[in-house]
Amino acid sequence: MTTSISTWEARIRESYAHNSRVYSSLAQEASLEEIVSFLCWDAHQPAFTQFLGHWIDRVPPSAKAGLCAHIVQEEDEAHADLFKVMLNGLLEKTPLPEIDFDVDVLKKLNYVFSEECSSEQDAGFFLGVFLATELMSQKRCQQILDGLRRCGNSDDLEYLRVHAVADCEHFLEVYDEMIVTSVEAGEMNGESVDRGIDYRLESSGDYLKWYADRYL
Repeated sequence: MTTSISTWEARIRESYAHNSRVYSSLAQEASLEEIVSFLCWDAHQPAFTQFLGHWIDRVPPSAKAGLCAHIVQEEDEAHADLFKVMLNGLLEKTPLPEIDFDVDVLKKLNYVFSEECSSEQDAGFFLGVFLATELMSQKRCQQILDGLRRCGNSDDLEYLRVHAVADCEHFLEVYDEMIVTSVEAGEMNGESVDRGIDYRLESSGDYLKWYADRYL
């Protein structure tokens, strides 16, 4: 038996990581320079396809087709390139910011994207991280898109437009095509998914709290 999607969705939507004042500020009041500074700071994470690729040989057989399809989509639509085009275009309009980090906070955040994580954790943990990331990404991309449009920017924002629409669908696909199929096949259990969701929400929340305390 796996946890219902509504229960996991509610946990994610109610979390600080999903409702941080950082993204609210980006959407409602931050200047273009502040938005670009945040994007440069937030970009210090591994590429998403690299994160997914660590798990190709670790997920249960029932989840592998869904994961492979997701990676193909990311690569075919060149999401990483779309982000670079957007950021480079924005950097032409505002100075390159100085970036400051808390090493421990960043390390905790990036653990879930690392090869180390894929060797230490199980597939349920990964799918919990994946599930939470997709749902949070949809709202975050929409908030950044709103902020950039408010600041008068409309060019080269395809990365945000794509994710602001597609990531809710990706959230459902992770649940239906990877989690449910694996649990029903007896290849994993929902408790591991819980752990992955909790870690992702906590680490992302700590990361954003640090930024809020430092810059807002």
